Amino acid sequence: MNPSDPPLPKQAELRVLGLQGADVLSEHRLLQRALDNLPADVRRAIDAWDWAGTARCVLASPLAESRPVAQRQPYGTRPWAWTVLEDKDRIDAFWDAA
Repeated sequence: MNPSDPPLPKQAELRVLGLQGADVLSEHRLLQRALDNLPADVRRAIDAWDWAGTARCVLASPLAESRPVAQRQPYGTRPWAWTVLEDKDRIDAFWDAA
């Protein structure tokens, strides 16, 4: 098995974080915080599976920020510069300056 291949279902361990938000945005924020602060047992399981630290994480949320998860680089997320431009709290200052 190539280390970059995902595990087969019989080899995978399912970990449920049990996040529930009141709405889509709060759920996204909970997910981002959880990914930034994974439980120790989840980090150990990731490190045991990807001992070389070369795996990439895939984040399915269109709101996912381009930040590492368990020290693995994200795959397919939008660039950080886009995230900053799309920040509704900051974009007004950008347009005012333009």
